Amino acid sequence: MNPPQRQASDTSGSFDIDEILGVFANWEEIMRCARHHNATVKEKLYALACPHLADREQLVSWLLGSEETHPEVISAIANDPAPEIRALLAAYEETPAKHLNAFVNDPSETVRIHLASNPATPPLALTSLTHDSSLNVVLAAASAQHLEPSEVERLTQHRLSAVRTVIAQRRDLWPALTHRLATDRSKRVVAALLQAATTDPQILNTIVTIPDQKLRHSLITHPAASSVVIAGFFADPEHNLRDLARSRNMAFTRAPWPLHPSNSSAVPTRGTAPTGDRNNHQSLTLTAIYWMLDADYPSPSVFNAATNPEMPLQLRLAILARRDVPTSIIETCINDHDPRISTAATNR
Repeated sequence: MNPPQRQASDTSGSFDIDEILGVFANWEEIMRCARHHNATVKEKLYALACPHLADREQLVSWLLGSEETHPEVISAIANDPAPEIRALLAAYEETPAKHLNAFVNDPSETVRIHLASNPATPPLALTSLTHDSSLNVVLAAASAQHLEPSEVERLTQHRLSAVRTVIAQRRDLWPALTHRLATDRSKRVVAALLQAATTDPQILNTIVTIPDQKLRHSLITHPAASSVVIAGFFADPEHNLRDLARSRNMAFTRAPWPLHPSNSSAVPTRGTAPTGDRNNHQSLTLTAIYWMLDADYPSPSVFNAATNPEMPLQLRLAILARRDVPTSIIETCINDHDPRISTAATNR
């Protein structure tokens, strides 16, 4: 069976397969000549007319990997009837902008996906791909690191949660967008944001309020979850979450704590002498209480702080989460005016 005719052009005009086979003995010889370092543009164009797709793919990969590819060869690859060949050029970073822009309207989804993944794709072309009729193309464009900031912001409100999920996985989001995604109606979006290992405490505090047990479980075990976030689960109605949060109790004072307005001193590192009288909780600074809470056998003054309504809620919850908190403290906190404190004490 004769292979279908394909046209190729060079500086002398056009040629077809019969013309090529009249010059070379077979396609193997043509491919070998095209790979030679002294191969002419015409010989390369001859080889690109090969009817065997696998051979053309290998040749195109070799040509694009060479030091310099002639514009006519690039044009021949761009006009190849096989999408697999055009996709190689769409992903090639040295492809001229005119061809990259033309690939935006390529009928092949594969070509457009490769184009979206190319760091050299012009911004306007990439923006056009975010409006593509194919979801796969839009997802590829949404994950491109050189996507225009205005497009990133627009896609945070895309009607499809799959697109918003890809945006949530980006590492270049600014606070306004991460906060928007943290309150997204889709659990997948919020989970993707959490999985991106964000360290913004405000975002983590927002996720705490989402009523999804699996998501909140991931938040407790999140490496960036602060002691404040974890303490918020001490009075959680789900006992599994309460137990998990309490199991991380020993890490509380190793993370930044919000200090009381009347005490702006920094939390000392473990082993640094705290200020205040260890036997009088009235004279203890909040910094000292936080420090002493990390001790194996803290002063009774630390436990007494749990009954003080002027102390931060997270600190009081952290004290109640300790296994060695005295029964008298628990009984006092059961009647506390703050329902979160009374619930935490009752659950003991």
